[in-house]
Amino acid sequence: MLRPALRATAVCVLLLAVVWAVPSLAISKEFNQSYPLQPGGSLELQNVNGTVDVQGWDRNEIEVRAVKTAKQRESDLERVSIEVDAKPDGTARASSISAR
Repeated sequence: MLRPALRATAVCVLLLAVVWAVPSLAISKEFNQSYPLQPGGSLELQNVNGTVDVQGWDRNEIEVRAVKTAKQRESDLERVSIEVDAKPDGTARASSISAR
């Protein structure tokens, strides 16, 4: 059996590990939109932070999915905007812009 001081230390370490490991403590906001894009069209993507995953598919549209995440304040989410400019001529431009 663990001694009381050692048991208390183990419980504190476990609680700290759980708190640091839980990603839900971050504040996030999702962006999900679809836009028409004909075959042969082009996509321009500008990203200021984070990873990008581009996949092809058999639809005449693009889908833009993004997640903005802030560590402390929800107001920090508003510092990054996601802008999409899709035109009927077959061009689409997606940008994430960070206001400093």
